[in-house]
Amino acid sequence: QNLSPRTCHIRFAFLMQSSKQNSEMKKVKIRLDEFCFRQFDDPFYVGTKINTEKNIFISQVNERITQNTKLVEGYAPFCKHIFLPNFLKGITVNSVPITNENTHLIR
Repeated sequence: QNLSPRTCHIRFAFLMQSSKQNSEMKKVKIRLDEFCFRQFDDPFYVGTKINTEKNIFISQVNERITQNTKLVEGYAPFCKHIFLPNFLKGITVNSVPITNENTHLIR
């Protein structure tokens, strides 16, 4: 998945309440799992910090899910990803492109 500056990949756990077919989102309601609360509440969390209320965040996520939103397989059968345009201010992609100038740093 290519991430543009307008897209942010935020890892958060979610529970799905729906019957899905062929990895399509059909009337899915996403809700946050306690695992991800640290991204909102823990002042010592070093990953992506989400500076909004949890209920506002998840409400905005659910508003942005459409029938065209696809579930993407994750690293394990229970892990799925959804990709949405970044709607959070101050959250940016925490990665850099691999280029000829920085390849030597990762070998």
